Amino acid sequence: MILETRHPAVSVHPKTGERTLLLGALVQRIGGISKFVDRILFDIFLSHVTRPETAVHWDWKEVDIAMGQLRHAPLFGQ
Repeated sequence: MILETRHPAVSVHPKTGERTLLLGALVQRIGGISKFVDRILFDIFLSHVTRPETAVHWDWKEVDIAMGQLRHAPLFGQ
């Protein structure tokens, strides 16, 4: 069984009002535009947020605990 859901593409931080795009591996489509434009935009956005200078990288150790406001940051662990 495949479940389809729709979520807003833009999230608004509850305290600061800052707007961010919600992207991730589970995103299938950006609604309201053609599949062709959808893929181009998704690839552009994803290439931006996964650059080393805009992403959080963490080299996990056995005793590590990470805490923070990561609502709108991609997190890559190794």
